[in-house]
Amino acid sequence: MTTDDRACCVPARNEAGRADDHGRDGAAARHGQPSADSETRHGIEQAPVPAQVFRMGDADGAGNSGDGETPVHEVGLAGFSIDATTVTNAAFARFVADTGYRTDSEDYGYSAVFHLALRAEPDDVIGQPPQTPWWLGVRGADWAHPAGPRSSLDGLAQHPVVQVSWNDARAYCA
Repeated sequence: MTTDDRACCVPARNEAGRADDHGRDGAAARHGQPSADSETRHGIEQAPVPAQVFRMGDADGAGNSGDGETPVHEVGLAGFSIDATTVTNAAFARFVADTGYRTDSEDYGYSAVFHLALRAEPDDVIGQPPQTPWWLGVRGADWAHPAGPRSSLDGLAQHPVVQVSWNDARAYCA
């Protein structure tokens, strides 16, 4: 693992897979009673998020409804626990290797790629929504090829996994 590979844009994990909180108290409550097997497999600290109402949305009117951005509105959430750090490409790759799981983008054969990240042949671009022209439908884009079929995870083992759907995330958590 290179220094650049450890942390680009999220809290990092140390060599043991635990959150590197840069000196802060890393203690976090666990949600529920995970089995010893799930604790060994997952091994990432959990951070509690208390039940609350928060204000979500576009406060300055610069958002784009095509991206799902809406005016500020209140949202109520029940309490839950969340990983203290993101799921990395390496962790997701272990999950796929252990279970044989196929993501939605692998099954569909394409996913959305931000236009400036594209690594694909022109024929691989299968669509561009008029409401959000910065997103491209790209054949062969998936978690292992996040910018298209000409991309890979080389040097990105500790970066957050991308190109996963809600269904994929739920399967990983289960």
